Amino acid sequence: MGSHKNKNGRSSAILSYVLSGLYLLLNWLFPGAVAPLVFIGIHSAIIAIAAVVFLWIYLSIGIGFASGKMAESDKSKVKLILKTFPAVIFLSLLYWVLPIGLYVYSLYEYKFLYPFVWLPLWFPILYYLIERKIKAAEKRINSPVATFDND
Repeated sequence: MGSHKNKNGRSSAILSYVLSGLYLLLNWLFPGAVAPLVFIGIHSAIIAIAAVVFLWIYLSIGIGFASGKMAESDKSKVKLILKTFPAVIFLSLLYWVLPIGLYVYSLYEYKFLYPFVWLPLWFPILYYLIERKIKAAEKRINSPVATFDND
């Protein structure tokens, strides 16, 4: 099961490289505001879709709890997972929100957005630290997700 986790990491990295290559290609083919605006649209659409998916997840969990057909052991496991799930949502949305700052900076060059120029340098560190904190919290509360990740 650990290979499943590595596969997701690789596909996420591949997606990042493909998007970066597409962004560079659009910048080369259409100099100006086209590439940043297209990518702001792509990232905004992905954020909206992710928000709807996360809402559906919470809704389905609520329906499962309300139905009374869920076993008590499953309820306790789901409750443990829900303790760190908001942080996982935050981390996954952060991956798509932060590049918007870079694209907006490339359009308007607002001084307060300058840190986004260095996003490729500081974001992996921030992502790693937040992910590490989430994994530590999952282990501390003995979440089933922590057990799944260690297999």
